[in-house]
Amino acid sequence: MLFRSISGFTVDRNGVDGIQCDLGFYGGTNLISNTVTNNPQVGIRASGTVGLSISKNLVTGNGTGIAVSNSGGSVDGTSVKGNTVSKNGDGVVLGPTAQGVTIGGLGGQDGNTIQSNARYGIELEPGDRKSTRLNSSHTVISYAVFCLKKK
Repeated sequence: MLFRSISGFTVDRNGVDGIQCDLGFYGGTNLISNTVTNNPQVGIRASGTVGLSISKNLVTGNGTGIAVSNSGGSVDGTSVKGNTVSKNGDGVVLGPTAQGVTIGGLGGQDGNTIQSNARYGIELEPGDRKSTRLNSSHTVISYAVFCLKKK
């Protein structure tokens, strides 16, 4: 089934993940303006998705807020923009081979607010990734608010 937009849902207290987009979500699919809270593993999980837009979501109280990994398929063109990601275990996690992902953007409305997470605001997992620098042509992290939890 092909969805173009998943919008306006409240996804709360599920057994594993809140929203999972797996292989088969291609170009032009949007996860927009959802409230994703209190899921024990991942609030929004994108694996093997091409051109997925994750934007303007409130993601809070999950094990990990947003996780992007290729899991056997490309995540090229996936974007994470304009979200509030807070009070999760980790904020945004890019898996070890996630390439072609944009976090934030050049416009002010593209910025994510990533704050008050227990461990990392943004975690780039080590692995075989051609782009591990923040300003490389494959992964862009910009216009985001990063806050570290003090011990």
